[in-house]
Amino acid sequence: QLQGEAFFDVTPRAFGEGPVFEVQTDDGNINVLGTRFMVNTWDKTTKVVLEKGKVALQHKGALQQNNKAVLNPSELAVFSQRTPDISIKNVNTSIYTSWTEGVFEFDRALLTEVADRIEKIGGKEVVIADPILMSKEVSGAVENDDLDVLLSALSRTLEISIVEHDDQIVFRQSMLESSFINQTLN
Repeated sequence: QLQGEAFFDVTPRAFGEGPVFEVQTDDGNINVLGTRFMVNTWDKTTKVVLEKGKVALQHKGALQQNNKAVLNPSELAVFSQRTPDISIKNVNTSIYTSWTEGVFEFDRALLTEVADRIEKIGGKEVVIADPILMSKEVSGAVENDDLDVLLSALSRTLEISIVEHDDQIVFRQSMLESSFINQTLN
């Protein structure tokens, strides 16, 4: 039974050799025989990313139209109790599993997505104080074992100000960028 996020590396075995490895979420079940995959249940949605092998998914609830699917490597499945189907698309798996190697990796991720990831892993609320920052994109990788290193890299890369308080991190436009935007708008 999973709530949160976990990465699994299940040793392959022959069909019928022992019990099936199963991960249960509020939205459905994931069955495997030998594979590498990530599951997260944040935001009342189950996401499954498959690196290697195959996994079978079963969406819970009798009203689901497309309630079963099989994932192949490099696929992401998304399903929840609020939606009738299992959505599947091809992805770069390292974007979803790099945290298992101690790295945050992003590929044109909106700053809001990065902030959400920092909140979930860092345990601090992230506030994007200036709405214009919400459309900024982030690409790259940085070690995630030190939140200060990540925040410093984001600050330099995006040229923004990041202030860390006890239980909150605030992202703001840098003063130089803010004055340039105000001059441009006037």
